[in-house]
Amino acid sequence: MLDLGRRKRGTHQLVGLLLGPSLCFVMFLLDGQQQVMSGVAWRTAAVSLWMAVWWATEAVPVAVTALLPLISF
Repeated sequence: MLDLGRRKRGTHQLVGLLLGPSLCFVMFLLDGQQQVMSGVAWRTAAVSLWMAVWWATEAVPVAVTALLPLISF
């Protein structure tokens, strides 16, 4: 079988791929419940958490992770 540069994802990458957006979504849902930060700061922290999970688990290439704020904001 010819391998065209594709590699299998590790379990930690699959977990990170799902965990990042899930945590961000949960933080969006809790935006009205928290009293610590303004809404904009809370949503920025949510996207930052998503980026941190993807960066730490290498779920997607770093360049894709870096573009996440441009896409989400």
